[in-house]
Amino acid sequence: RKVFDQKSREIVKNLDENPGYIGGSVRFQIFGDQVWTMTVWEDEKSLNDFVMARRHLDAMYMANPAMSEMRHTYFT
Repeated sequence: RKVFDQKSREIVKNLDENPGYIGGSVRFQIFGDQVWTMTVWEDEKSLNDFVMARRHLDAMYMANPAMSEMRHTYFT
């Protein structure tokens, strides 16, 4: 999980650089393996651009061994 935590923190640290990003939060379970994130975007295009950006895709690929389950919820 060390790689997952490192990559997650890098992504979160740079969220402000993404066009359309409004705000967000991340929580790491101290004694466990759960992580929760929430981000707010101006529009769906901004979110999709972030998700498909090389930096995010590389982080997801490297952190993938630590992920057993992922859920997404969208609100408009």
